[in-house]
Amino acid sequence: MRIKASILCALPLLFPAITHACDLPAWQARYNITKYGTTIARVDMSLRNTRDNAQYLVHTTPSGFLAMISSEEMTDTSDLKRAANNTWQLEKFSQQRVKDTHRNQQFSLQQTDNTFTAKGESDGKPFNIKVQPPVWDRSSAQLALTCDLLAENKPRAAYDYTIIDNGNIVTYHFEFRSEEKIRIADKQFNTLKFERSSGDRSTFFWLDPEQHFMLVRMEQHKKGSLHLRMNLDLPDSDLP
Repeated sequence: MRIKASILCALPLLFPAITHACDLPAWQARYNITKYGTTIARVDMSLRNTRDNAQYLVHTTPSGFLAMISSEEMTDTSDLKRAANNTWQLEKFSQQRVKDTHRNQQFSLQQTDNTFTAKGESDGKPFNIKVQPPVWDRSSAQLALTCDLLAENKPRAAYDYTIIDNGNIVTYHFEFRSEEKIRIADKQFNTLKFERSSGDRSTFFWLDPEQHFMLVRMEQHKKGSLHLRMNLDLPDSDLP
């Protein structure tokens, strides 16, 4: 069984220049991914920052039965810097796999005068593409959405972010669905629910405004049916 990267990169999820200036606290959180009621993976996310630099990490480890048949550990690393206008900009991104190393990808953003280029490698093939900031990686789009939500009194109907994924430029489109109360273990969260759709798949995200719009739950649906769920593991998380 292969863990889909689309569900592991939690939140929609960004970078050269977030829409608004943004100060995010450092945090770390653990999530459990379940399928048909069985835990199949653990995801550890963390945001480390100084005044001018930040690093966002997403590490996925197979768990339970899946750990017996797969060693597909994966780490996404997004390195950012603070620009002169106080917004965050993506400097480089890498996705490293323990087993399927031929599927690794990495890129960095480079500027020459007013031209921006994303230069890197995906699936062993180099790429060099012109981009127009703001542009992000798929693992960190979560932070862009977070910064936009922190700057607004209420969520907009939709948010679009330009993502570099496997050497291609794609758009992540998030639609605000509703305010929703959910329970994880014995704790209730008052969340904002968002949806991102692609073909016959929809991914839903529940963000907690009281925790700087941190992700607390994510679900992936196929043809209208629940496929995977990722919940915050409260005992093993250090929230902002």
